[in-house]
Amino acid sequence: MQSTEAPRFTWDWSARDHLAVRRILFRRSPIRWIIMGFSLLSLVVLATSIAGAVSEHRSVGSILSENARWIGIFLMWSVILPWWGRRASVRAHTKLHSGPQWLALGTDGAEGGCDTCSTALRWDRFSRVVETAEFFLMYYSANCAVYLPKRLLSTPAELDHIRGLLRERMPHASFTSHA
Repeated sequence: MQSTEAPRFTWDWSARDHLAVRRILFRRSPIRWIIMGFSLLSLVVLATSIAGAVSEHRSVGSILSENARWIGIFLMWSVILPWWGRRASVRAHTKLHSGPQWLALGTDGAEGGCDTCSTALRWDRFSRVVETAEFFLMYYSANCAVYLPKRLLSTPAELDHIRGLLRERMPHASFTSHA
């Protein structure tokens, strides 16, 4: 932290941070529920089909061949798509966010960026703040947030200062702590 009026933080982008923030944001996403729903649906259909085949005393080979499409659908929705989504997200952000990232908490809003891009959001654009064990997440839509890694704050006094600053500058926002 460089100034008490407009704190500015700088850190190196990491895939670990990105995935941790993505996991937090994805918890509320409808996409997550769609993926889980299709996975569960394919698992139920697969289990029902296998149970019927077992009760008819069919061979393991015939059971597997008859249910190959449901096995494939289950694996695709529950394993491959989530893995691919995480991998694609990290790859895209690795190309986009080169060099150190920065975040300044000014009097008018939060401004952040890296070597390739920057953005600024007024304080009234943020709807809620979530504090986790690792981050402060400042949401500007249902599934999008600006984040500040808490590892950049070395003392409890600095943490309390940032909490107070965020509450002061975003009195309209809801605050939640999952720390």
